[in-house]
This record gives sequence, structure tokens and C-alpha cells, in this order.
Amino acid sequence: MKKLASLAFAFALCAACAAPVLADETKTTTITTTINPTYTVVIPAATNITFNHTDTNLNGTLHLSAAQLDPDHEVTISATEYELENQADNTKTIQFTLYEGSNSFTSTSFTDTKKEVQLSAHIDQKAWNTAPAGKYEGSVTFEISYNKKG
Repeated sequence: MKKLASLAFAFALCAACAAPVLADETKTTTITTTINPTYTVVIPAATNITFNHTDTNLNGTLHLSAAQLDPDHEVTISATEYELENQADNTKTIQFTLYEGSNSFTSTSFTDTKKEVQLSAHIDQKAWNTAPAGKYEGSVTFEISYNKKG
């Protein structure tokens, strides 16, 4: 009898805890998340140009190694060259120009990690022929922006 009373009590307790739902009632739960845009830009490393070479590929490519971008957005990278300066006399310089293939490079845009851009430094032979001896150093500054396409 004790077992029967315990079983009846357990059943009554379960029935009391159940949430009533009407047959024609529908409930909805909204689930949201936010992913902020992120990207990692890889720029070419320091590059040594051999004397008298008019075209030298930069060491590495310009690309995105990771990218989670908003739809219809892109990462744009532009570059500014700063001439090679003679380390003993900075008034002595060698001009160079960045190229992507056979075209002068100004900027490029990326939407994912699939694209790679190989840049090269071009120095005219006349510049080599007229440059005083010495060690020269210059730089390239890359400007990176995140924008809506178009």
C-alpha cells in the first residue's frame, strides 16, 4: 500500500510540474550573434636589390592571410614609395617605382584570402648609371582601408 501511495504521489507531482500548452499555440525564440569584421594583411618583407637589376620582385606577396568581411566590403591597400637614399649623403638618391606585373602599382582590393599580388621594384638603368657608390635605403608605406565596395 505504501508503494502505491508513493507512486500516486510521484505521478501527481509530475503532473503539477508540467507546463500546460494549448494545442493551437506557437512560441518562437530568437537567436542572434554578431561577427565583427576582421582581416590580417601580409605585406612583403625587406628586400635587397642587386646592383644593376632594373626589376626585382619584393620578398613575398601582398595578400590577406585571414578575412571575415561584411558583405559588399573590401580591404584596399595602396602604396607610397620613398626613394633610396645614400646612407653617407642623403642628397644622393635613386628613384624606384613599384610594379604589379607590367603595370605601375597604385592600389589593389581584396575580398578574401585567395588573391595574392606580387610586387616588384623597378629602377631605370639610367638611375643605376648615374648613382654614386654607397649603401642606399628606401621604403614603401602601405595604407590599408576597409570600405564598402564601389
